Amino acid sequence: MITNEKHLLYILSVNKEQLNYLLTHLEDYYCSFEKVKINKFTGKPKKNSNGKIVTRQINLSKGKLKEVQARLFNFMVKQVEIPQYVYGGVKGKNNVCNARFHKGNKYIFTTDLKSFFSTISHKQVFQMFLREGCAPTIARILTKLTTRKHQVPQGIPTSTLIANLVFKPFGLEINQLAKEHHIKFSMFVDDITLSSKSDFKDLIPQFLSIY
Repeated sequence: MITNEKHLLYILSVNKEQLNYLLTHLEDYYCSFEKVKINKFTGKPKKNSNGKIVTRQINLSKGKLKEVQARLFNFMVKQVEIPQYVYGGVKGKNNVCNARFHKGNKYIFTTDLKSFFSTISHKQVFQMFLREGCAPTIARILTKLTTRKHQVPQGIPTSTLIANLVFKPFGLEINQLAKEHHIKFSMFVDDITLSSKSDFKDLIPQFLSIY
């Protein structure tokens, strides 16, 4: 995908000095806040077992870092292969398309991947960039530009794309198992949905063991 520094600087539209400055001042380009999680079925705030409203941390990038992340996203989305089961962060797809995909199936199982973004480590992101064809030195730079405090920050231009690509090996395995049993599988950001015209509850533990 990106194999040398010259190509990287061109893609990001920065010079070497600008890139080095960004890499050494990353925290200056972030702002964070807590956002209430919404129950996708009721439309009301989610609560934990103690009745407390559940929130997620949103990390927004700004200024030059946000520009660089947006350019990287625009480049990557044309270069990488996004699996068909992905409905989140993909142009032309949304949660309505995701629901429509499962329409007519009697048996439906949904689950969300807890703390999806924050559990993706910088090491996993680095390995993903290597898998997608980046040279190790470039993969390290891109990992620094797209992670914060050793994890993927939710809210930056590249977060959903990177999360989808990190999850890809697991997703493809789930998809293969689903196809073998005539089960439909889709993923919308951190929500996984499986559906079929036949009962497949005995297979749920096998699906969950993959990730």
